[in-house]
Amino acid sequence: MPNLSLSFLDEIQMEVSRLETLGTCLDMAGATDYLKEVNELRGFMLNIAHFQQLQIDRIQGKLDQCFPKPQPTLSKGASHDNA
Repeated sequence: MPNLSLSFLDEIQMEVSRLETLGTCLDMAGATDYLKEVNELRGFMLNIAHFQQLQIDRIQGKLDQCFPKPQPTLSKGASHDNA
């Protein structure tokens, strides 16, 4: 396991907390009658889902910095024919 600084771990935790906050907003909007119009609620939920995906991508990027994925290698017998 790579040697991770506390500040980097704090950054990851902060990103996860933001993701949890977005989830809480989504839950609250669905559970309350704050957004009375169905189309308004759908739009809000789609926006939150979009921001959740952006946040997940940010978290994944930070995790990839910690644990880089090995590059695939071609076996000696692999063919490059596309025909």
